[in-house]
Amino acid sequence: MDLGEDERAVLERWLGRPIAVDETISVNAWQPHPLPGQERRDILHREIIRQAREIGLRASQAESDDTDDLLNEAFTSVRNARA
Repeated sequence: MDLGEDERAVLERWLGRPIAVDETISVNAWQPHPLPGQERRDILHREIIRQAREIGLRASQAESDDTDDLLNEAFTSVRNARA
C-alpha cells in the first residue's frame, strides 16, 4: 500500500527515522494480560463492593442502634473469609 505524504510523515515521526521505499511496516495490537494476582484482586474488589452495598441497604432500613451490629457482622465476615 502506498502512503500519502501525511501518513508517511506520521509513521516516520513514530519511527523516528525516514521510511525506505521498499520497506514494509506492520502494526500489532494485544490486550494486556492481567498482572499476577490481579484477577483475584479484581474479584475480591467486586465482592467487597457488593457486600458494602448490601450492608448499606440493610443499614438504611435499620434503626441506628442496629448499625453497629451490621458493621460488626461485616467485619466478622471479612475476617472469616481471610482465614
